[in-house]
Amino acid sequence: MHPSELRFGSLLVYTKRGASEVSRRAQVFVTRRLKANAVVVVDRGEPVTATTYLARRYCELVPGTALDGWIDGETLLVPVPGSGLTVPHALWVPRNLASALLASGVGAAVAPLLRRERRVAKSAFADPGYRPKPREHYESMSLEATLVGSVPPKLCLIDDVVAKGSTLLGAAWRLAEACPDVEIRAFAAVRHVGYREEIETMIEPVLGSIRLDADEDATREP
Repeated sequence: MHPSELRFGSLLVYTKRGASEVSRRAQVFVTRRLKANAVVVVDRGEPVTATTYLARRYCELVPGTALDGWIDGETLLVPVPGSGLTVPHALWVPRNLASALLASGVGAAVAPLLRRERRVAKSAFADPGYRPKPREHYESMSLEATLVGSVPPKLCLIDDVVAKGSTLLGAAWRLAEACPDVEIRAFAAVRHVGYREEIETMIEPVLGSIRLDADEDATREP
């Protein structure tokens, strides 16, 4: 039986609707920098990729917040596949983020346990009624069987952005099916808060949950 709830953590927020300076900067960072893992320069510092920047900010901002201890030294980091087929050498931002977190001392190791075997619609561009639900994500993913035998007691799915949470929930189902005794949680660097007109700051560390609703779709809180 698939778990109906997945606990997740997130560090930053953004909204597509905002027009303020902060909202615009967040939109640019997510859509132009993070999604391409492009180089960013902050406060005249050294140029680094967006995922490296996020990993460093994670280490700076998380202590003393709700996220403190969410990913510990026994946790295996599992990057979430994108909407397209998983192919060698293609851009895979969640994997870049997982590797950057590990390089910053977060987590035990990175393991790309999940593959996308069948392309699904990209939620950001799909009409609301046609966005993939958790089951479609689950059915379109497979597990790297050669890696499953040595998994530690904790797995943390790593994603760049979470909206409703359908991808994360479907990925958790696929992992739980093969690893029923392993604790599975998730971390998404950025949480989309489309219900807000504006944001005052991008920094908003939270813990929350993603649940399956009566329509077999995902619902996220907060």
